[in-house]
Amino acid sequence: LSLKEEVDNLLPKGWLKDEFSTVSGYIRYYSQLGKISEKDLDDFLTELSSRGIIARVYRREPWIYIDVIRRFPIKKARSKFFHLILFILTFITMAFTGAEFLGQWIFDGIENIFWGLPYAFSLLSILTIHEAGHYFYAKKYRLPASLPYFIPFYLPIMFHLGTFGAFIRMQGQMINRRALIEIGLYGPIWGFIASLVVLTIGFATFPDYEGMASYIRQIHPYPMPEGEGVNIYLGSNLLFIIFKWLFNAQHMPMNEFYHFPLVFAGWVGTVVTALNLLPVGQLDGGHLTYGLFKNRAKYIGMIFIGILLVLSFFTSGWTMWVILLVFLIRVQHPPTMDDEKTLDEKGKYLAYIAIAIFILCFVPVPFEIH
Repeated sequence: LSLKEEVDNLLPKGWLKDEFSTVSGYIRYYSQLGKISEKDLDDFLTELSSRGIIARVYRREPWIYIDVIRRFPIKKARSKFFHLILFILTFITMAFTGAEFLGQWIFDGIENIFWGLPYAFSLLSILTIHEAGHYFYAKKYRLPASLPYFIPFYLPIMFHLGTFGAFIRMQGQMINRRALIEIGLYGPIWGFIASLVVLTIGFATFPDYEGMASYIRQIHPYPMPEGEGVNIYLGSNLLFIIFKWLFNAQHMPMNEFYHFPLVFAGWVGTVVTALNLLPVGQLDGGHLTYGLFKNRAKYIGMIFIGILLVLSFFTSGWTMWVILLVFLIRVQHPPTMDDEKTLDEKGKYLAYIAIAIFILCFVPVPFEIH
């Protein structure tokens, strides 16, 4: 079927077709406001999105218009086996890395991988739950979405996380700003809740000063003699400060807590949440700001890029993020099909929750090397 024939067959009752619109390069349908319910409109747009059809909705009293613009091919999903292999490889590289955090080197014996299992299980659970939030809400709106792609990474001796994270690939156009906010924000919200659980267990089992010092001395001298080794100081966010206060863990050294798998995995989970909620482009936070402010969201993104540029003078980590945001992720967010539909209260509350989570999780200086 041609695009015109396909949409004609899907069109709900109550819509008329502008026979002259194809001259302008799109197909226009119109109806009177109130003649079609918002639910029927959303269902129709969802069907178009699931087929990879790009469209725009306009409301001009007393009419409502749908311009069907073009169709792009939906790429075939990779096999579940491929995603499973990536998941297993990422678990292994995380376990290797977690073992090294405890001074147990894989090259001294492959059985040392067991030392890294608490870290690998905790952090991979957080990442999986985060991506599950995106995946299930994409499916709710029938948006073509892949299973998570986990990215394994392992480099002996150097400090890293054992992974470059995870992502899902979504195709199609968001039907409206409510859908955009739900799909974009349930990932970091679910990941944040998982991080809270891991942090709570980690802090609840964190030893007192003597127990902590004794534990670290099994890995390396503590305190480290001045001038020996490289110290990596990890930055605190507001949530981490609250947890240290609640569990009386102010003695936790910010250059040593990565030796404690659950606390460190929970910290990483909150940092990943904050990075995803940066209000730029097609990051989850970019979905949030576009859902709230539409085209004005790009100015918020530009302001945050400026803030990150200032912070890059204090830590080199933000420099790479600025480059990725500007040249890969981009500041501009694409429109939804129905930008003019009023954002309901639930969508707004969800956005406010995500903003609060970002404030709790953002780390101005994630790390310093001394």
